[in-house]
Amino acid sequence: MKKIFIVLVGLLLMVSFGCSSEEDKTASEKAKETVIEAQDKAEEMADDAATATKEAADEVQDKAEEMADDADK
Repeated sequence: MKKIFIVLVGLLLMVSFGCSSEEDKTASEKAKETVIEAQDKAEEMADDAATATKEAADEVQDKAEEMADDADK
């Protein structure tokens, strides 16, 4: 139990003092950039999905109109 405690304290010290403030800023900036990129990609995927859904709905509507015309004949 003592060894685990010592290891945990060592890890906490390494994490606490392992990064300088400049490295913290760099890591923070990289994290922000990653979040922004993920948001942009999500928006792009949502737009693509909306376009695909609209196209599929248009195709279904066209097919329904064709079937309605065939039923009238």
